[in-house]
Amino acid sequence: MASVTLPRADYTDRFATTSDRPHSALEWARAAFEPASLTDSRQLVWRLVLQLRLGLLDDPGHVAGWAVAESRDDVLVLASESWHLTGRLVFEAGPEGAALTTRVTFKNTAGRLVWAALAPVHRRAVPDILAAARRRLD
Repeated sequence: MASVTLPRADYTDRFATTSDRPHSALEWARAAFEPASLTDSRQLVWRLVLQLRLGLLDDPGHVAGWAVAESRDDVLVLASESWHLTGRLVFEAGPEGAALTTRVTFKNTAGRLVWAALAPVHRRAVPDILAAARRRLD
């Protein structure tokens, strides 16, 4: 899988899944997060708890409101920020599956505290999100 240069992060995790067929990083991201509505749990957490400034859900330059910062067939970087943290979601696609790396940079103590409370939920949710994306794609 390809690598990409990203800004410094205070928190990083990475989860991976296998697939029977190759898919692009954008296909993995859309399968993981779309279709999206403002009332789904991810959107509520991103917009209300993390207070991320996300774009429109139907904007082709975004995935579930996240701005596409970099897009290649094998790597997609989604970016958003709030007043207390910056987030990057990096999808890496290969012939045998995909990986999702989450990178969070804290802007202040509030960001650190909010993420400390949310991180355990995030680490439980991401493997399920990737598994659901795999089912949609394969």
